[in-house]
Amino acid sequence: MATPLRSAGPDTSALRRMKRTATGLLAVTAAVFLVAAVLPDSSWIGFLRAAAEAGTVGGLADWFAVTALFRHPLGLPIPHTALVPRQKDALATKLGEFVTANFLTADAVAAQIVESRVVHRAATQLATPGTARTVSRELAAAVVAGLDSLDEGRVTASVLELLRRDLARRSYAPVLGAFLARAVDGGVQRPLVDIAISRSRAYVEQHADELAPHVKRLLEVHWASALVDTGKLSRRLLDTAAQILREAEHDPSHALRSGLDGLFAQLAADLQYSPRTTRDVDRRLRALVEDPQLQSLVHDLLADVRASVRHSLSAFDGDLATRLADLVQESARRVTADAGLERRLEARLVGAARYAVEHFGGAAIVLVQRTVAGWEARDASARIEASVGRDLQFIRINGTVVGALAGIALHIVTLLAG
Repeated sequence: MATPLRSAGPDTSALRRMKRTATGLLAVTAAVFLVAAVLPDSSWIGFLRAAAEAGTVGGLADWFAVTALFRHPLGLPIPHTALVPRQKDALATKLGEFVTANFLTADAVAAQIVESRVVHRAATQLATPGTARTVSRELAAAVVAGLDSLDEGRVTASVLELLRRDLARRSYAPVLGAFLARAVDGGVQRPLVDIAISRSRAYVEQHADELAPHVKRLLEVHWASALVDTGKLSRRLLDTAAQILREAEHDPSHALRSGLDGLFAQLAADLQYSPRTTRDVDRRLRALVEDPQLQSLVHDLLADVRASVRHSLSAFDGDLATRLADLVQESARRVTADAGLERRLEARLVGAARYAVEHFGGAAIVLVQRTVAGWEARDASARIEASVGRDLQFIRINGTVVGALAGIALHIVTLLAG
C-alpha cells in the first residue's frame, strides 16, 4: 500500500484573509438584520431589514456551497458535501483527461516547438564552451552509469544471439570476399605476405632436420627414388626452398609474392562467386559462433571494451571527455550555421514529440492520478482550496451583496403591489 504523500503545506495566508473578509461581511449583515428586526417599523427600516435578511440568506447559502466543496459544513455529514476529499481520485482523472484533450495534444506541442525555436535555442546554448563541457560531462556520467548496470554475461549472450540470427538471415562469404578483393587491390595483404614469407623461411631453416624425413618419404613414393640418395635430395630441396623464400623476402617483385597475391585474389573471387565456397564458409562461421572458445573470447573482448570506455569517460578531464565536449560544441555550431539542418532537426523533433504525445499522452492522466492518489484526502482538499479558494470567497461576498440588493428589489415590489 502506497504511503500517503506528506509535504510542506500550501501557503494559505491570502485564503485566510479572504475568508475573514467574507465571514465578516456575513456577520455584519446578520447583525444588521437582528438589529433591524427589533427596531420599530418605518419606511427605511423596512428597506434595511429586507436587504439584511436577503443578504444574510445569500451569504449563508454561498458559504454552505463553497464550504461543501472541501469539507462538511459545521462538521455535519450532510449528503453531497466534502466533494473534493470524497471525489479526489475521480477529479484527478477528469483533470488529466482535460489536460490531455485540450493542452497536451500533438498539434499544440508541435506548434509550441516550432514557435519557441527549441532546436535553435538549444544549439545556441550548446555552442558555448561552458555548456558543452557540462553536457558532455553529464553524457559521460550517464554512459558510465549505463555501462555499470550492464550484465556482461547477458551482453555476451545478446551479441552471440545477434550473430546467430544474422548468419541465419544472410551469407557472409560475399561480404568477406568483397572486403578481401578491395584489400588485395589496395595492397593491404602485402604485410601479411611479408610475414608469411619471413616466418616460412625462418621455420625451414630452423627445422630442416625435422622436415627432412617428411620430404624423404615423399620422394620415396616415386619408383625413381631407388636411383638417387633421397636423404641428400631432401636436404637439397629444403635448402632450395629456404633460398627461394630468402630471395622473395628481399625482392618485392618476386614471383612467389605474385603467386601469393594471386592466391588471395582467387580466394576473394571464390568467396564472392563460388556457391561451394560460400556454403562451406557459412557452415564454418555458424559452427564458429557455437565454439566455447570463441564465446569466451567475445566475452573477454566486450569486457575489455566496456572497461576501456568506462575508464576513459570516468576521467572527465581526459582526452575522450574533451573530444566529446568539442564534438557537442562543433555539432551545435553546425546547427546554428545551417538553416536547412536546423529545419531537418526541428522536423525530427516535432515528429518525435507527436509520436510521444499520441502514444504516451495518456501517461499524463496516470501521473495526475498517482500523484493525487498519494495525497491524503485532507491534504488534497487543502491544496486545491489554497489554489482556488481565494476566488471562491468572492462568491460568498457577491452572494451577500447580491442577496441584499435582491432583498431591496423585492421589498420595493412588495410596496408597489400593496
